[in-house]
Amino acid sequence: MNIPLIEIQPDALQVLHDYQHYNGDSPWTEKIWLRKNNHSYSLSVNNNSFYDNDNNIKITLRNGNIFQYDDGNDKLDIIFPKFYPVFNNLPSIESNLTSLTKIDDNLIIGNSNGSLIKFSYPIGKSLINYELRKFAHFNDILKIMTFPSNKVIVTLGLDMQIKIWSISDNKEIINEKPLRILNKIHQSRINDIIMIGKGRNLISCSNDGLINIWEIGSGESIWKGKRIKKLNDGCKCLAILEVENSNSNGNVSNNDNDKFFECYGKILFCGHSSGTITIWDLSNRLSYGEFITNNDNIGIEWIIVKDLNNIIIGLVNGKIISYKYDLKSKENIENWHIKININDNSIKTFKSKLINDNKLIILINQYFMELELINGKLNKLFVGIDEDINDFIHIKETNELLITGKHQSMALYQ
Repeated sequence: MNIPLIEIQPDALQVLHDYQHYNGDSPWTEKIWLRKNNHSYSLSVNNNSFYDNDNNIKITLRNGNIFQYDDGNDKLDIIFPKFYPVFNNLPSIESNLTSLTKIDDNLIIGNSNGSLIKFSYPIGKSLINYELRKFAHFNDILKIMTFPSNKVIVTLGLDMQIKIWSISDNKEIINEKPLRILNKIHQSRINDIIMIGKGRNLISCSNDGLINIWEIGSGESIWKGKRIKKLNDGCKCLAILEVENSNSNGNVSNNDNDKFFECYGKILFCGHSSGTITIWDLSNRLSYGEFITNNDNIGIEWIIVKDLNNIIIGLVNGKIISYKYDLKSKENIENWHIKININDNSIKTFKSKLINDNKLIILINQYFMELELINGKLNKLFVGIDEDINDFIHIKETNELLITGKHQSMALYQ
């Protein structure tokens, strides 16, 4: 099944508003553009919708910023951002926004200059007060994660360093020096990091195929692993699943004297550049085996594991596949697959997040969409941004989606 890519004029809401308040004597002639895959259309406007009768396209206003798109083949919701703040090219922040996280009532954003920006949330229409930790990394900050304590964050940089930062009690600026710097283990770009439990152990993986477990208290590497059948097969992404039944020996240590914290009963899934998924028992760091997702050696860009019946991967060509996996038989069964209609060579950003038991949010370049987990069906398309998006988060308390992108841009969807 192919997923259609739909782009719509970013200021279409304003055009509709202008039409509804138009009192001129001459007929209204302004139209908006829409692109679906490789086809372009020009849509007329009426009181609450856009339409192209020749091509059976109608986009009808449902509520506020939510429209329903229907062309006879595809039917879905199209949502415009409610809020689109811009940093107004502040000289000290001038760069692309590459990553973000929320910690209590603050947002922390990483940029392509390696700096961390912190400001209160929710934010106003103009940003006045913010804090800046310059040169937290030497270049792009690829990922920011929050520890469960909400007092500490971890950042991954393109400079092949992982850094642990504390946030002061009075919510002032991120401390000047990191608590820990984790480096000198990976020999090439670090692609992903993930916490085990409360974060006393951290796992990282890199293009050299190395999977590494860090003990945060000491900052030491305490275990290294590689794909057994192909040692240099780059590892692109990680996911952890807690299972009730594993092959672990019940005598595996799980106390404070052990450097491996909260590992018992947890399974690590690793997506590789060859399109292979390797599976590890974190209790004893032994392999559970592996399986190949495609015969063309197309790499895995991300992996999400909800449970053993829902292992979802994104390949670097825009294909998304859902699997079931049996730990005992080591057999995998495909649930469904879809292909996002985008030029394989033009994919710059491809990320995903599971926001509840039924919804999967996908980001691919400037396209931002919600899929049904059970079958991969497209439910919603978030529009109104005409540039590439770099990262996003889901804010559970308000059910909001907040995105960051190029040219210091941010957008909020509800």
